Amino acid sequence: EHGYGLETFIDIRKNQFNLHLALFRNEIYGFTFPENSGRESLRRADLILYQYAEEHVIFRGFESSGDYLFLDHYLLEGNISYVKGTLVNEDEPLPEIPPLQWNLGIRYAKGAFSVGIKTKGAAEQDELGQNENLKFISDYTPGSEVIAPDVVISGNVYRQTPTESYTIFNLESEYFFNTEHFLHTFTFGIENIFDS
Repeated sequence: EHGYGLETFIDIRKNQFNLHLALFRNEIYGFTFPENSGRESLRRADLILYQYAEEHVIFRGFESSGDYLFLDHYLLEGNISYVKGTLVNEDEPLPEIPPLQWNLGIRYAKGAFSVGIKTKGAAEQDELGQNENLKFISDYTPGSEVIAPDVVISGNVYRQTPTESYTIFNLESEYFFNTEHFLHTFTFGIENIFDS
């Protein structure tokens, strides 16, 4: 692989406020990734063969993060990121690229104790590239092998499936203290507290 990259960023740092914003574009020749061959396995006809391919790809995207301290003990923090991968020769999306993602939270901290709530989410993803031409399995079956967050191999041909947007809320807390030679940290949290 070889390529060229360009990144532009800005950092703002104040006593109670920090902001980072970056835009990037990376062009890579000979980018290696697993590609659907369109052929069934000779040993198991219910599976599709994948082979590593080298392609000319372009990644474009941005990321931003920031935090704001207010009322002495409260911290508002968050980040957002997005990347788009394109197969240049085919002019189609690079498979298995995550969609727009974000999180935003507020935390109260005093001394060794902190507690906060955070929301995180992602936009829908329907740019699946070549994987969208495969047949679809709707149910996960025991013994299936997960090879990617939204790809499942089972007793039938599979495909990478579109994902809907989501937003969840998490509760987090932490307490720490020092002894003579050690730092002890206790954490407690509840993920997806509204079961959405």
